[in-house]
Amino acid sequence: MSKEPWFKFWAADYLTDPDVQKLPFEAQGLLLRMWCACHIDGSIPAEPEELSVLIRSKLHSVLLSYPLCKPFFELHDGMLFSPRMEREKKKSEQARVNAEAKKNKGTYAIGSANGSANGSAKTPAQNVRRPEGQKEVQDQKKNLVAKATVDSRFVPFIDDLNKYWHQLPGHEEKKLPMDSAAGKNLKKWLKDNPQIDEPMWWNWLENMFSSEDINPAWNIREILQRIHRYQDGPLNVFGKPMEIAHGARAK
Repeated sequence: MSKEPWFKFWAADYLTDPDVQKLPFEAQGLLLRMWCACHIDGSIPAEPEELSVLIRSKLHSVLLSYPLCKPFFELHDGMLFSPRMEREKKKSEQARVNAEAKKNKGTYAIGSANGSANGSAKTPAQNVRRPEGQKEVQDQKKNLVAKATVDSRFVPFIDDLNKYWHQLPGHEEKKLPMDSAAGKNLKKWLKDNPQIDEPMWWNWLENMFSSEDINPAWNIREILQRIHRYQDGPLNVFGKPMEIAHGARAK
């Protein structure tokens, strides 16, 4: 864990950074929480489920903003690191060394670091030094990495589910009911269906949306249980393929 209960936050850099300005307020809130957790533990899990627990936030809120915040970090062995924080940490360590050297020997070496709120554009991934934490932090990372084999389809599938959900009547202002249980259900579904890619998934959701037999109240688990029925096209109220003129199946 960090020796300091605080970290440097450059207000001007943050407010003027064009990448930060592009973020909606919800994503900015998530970004700040991710930075706070990164300062405390040195790194944060890349898996949204683990991250939501660590930063004490609801999973559905994390999933909605996570793709926007992830570019501010760099991935190493299933964990996210902040290049900016790494440079600031080195700068602070150098300042302490300089202060001690000045006190003991009267010498002073100047260290410098500067950049944007993100700073990743100026720091290659291979040059980012991984932080040294306490033993319990390292053990936690190993445990997280061991179970953080995130399916690359997980976040895109959540994004598509969110789009589908908000198209349903009466759901325009409702949040996607995405909790830990729903996340586990989706992860299991992805594991059981490795052949389904994102375009195919979205096509099934569109077919489901166009069908007459769907219930807008279905939760994530119920959607996953039924999604295969719509792989060939929309269904009518009787659960049969919808027909158009001349008996052709609706596309």
